[in-house]
Amino acid sequence: MIIEAFFITSISKIKIKVQYLSLLNVIITTRRNIMKHNLFTGLLAISLSLIAGYTHAQVKIGYADVQYIVSQLPEAKQAESNLLTYEKQYKSQMENKLAEYEKKLQDYQKLVASGMGSQVVIEDKEKELINMQNSIKDFEEKAQADLQKRQAELLKPIFEKTLKSIEKVASANGYTHIFTKNADSDGSLILLYAKNKEDDISNLVLKDMGVTPPPQTPIVNTGSK
Repeated sequence: MIIEAFFITSISKIKIKVQYLSLLNVIITTRRNIMKHNLFTGLLAISLSLIAGYTHAQVKIGYADVQYIVSQLPEAKQAESNLLTYEKQYKSQMENKLAEYEKKLQDYQKLVASGMGSQVVIEDKEKELINMQNSIKDFEEKAQADLQKRQAELLKPIFEKTLKSIEKVASANGYTHIFTKNADSDGSLILLYAKNKEDDISNLVLKDMGVTPPPQTPIVNTGSK
């Protein structure tokens, strides 16, 4: 019967709850991966432009830890805070929708189990539950899309500012090539070897952007003499 089929389907929908509640929590991780990808792509473009501009000059290679630089910027921390605020709003709304759906589902189940509901009433409640399921799915999709749009809007000027500063510092210090220190699974340009720490311009970039680098932790040699 359609009622029994829907009853089984509706119960299985309860399992969606945990998935919906966790989906929005995954967005920050996705956002950070997107940020890394955009920064690596931008650095690759800068590296190629520097190579073209210094074809006849002596090669001087440096590198920058982009994740480290961005993590120290006040505007990046503020952007992260703003995105978390939006995420909490969406998560709260999602929880409300799921709680309302679960209550309606329980009421429907009780009505069916009692055998007191007419066919018309039961079918009406079934349609109501289906509409609520569609509404929850639609809300989740729109929330995710909006968060992605907001993170792009917030992070774009930070990316541009960071890359412009890297180019400025590289030019001022005579570097012909700057690579990113960070590895990425998508095959983006990475640093394979750096003999001299002096070639790391990350702190110079932070200073150029008006940010005081944090104290460096000294490396303690615990090996045997």
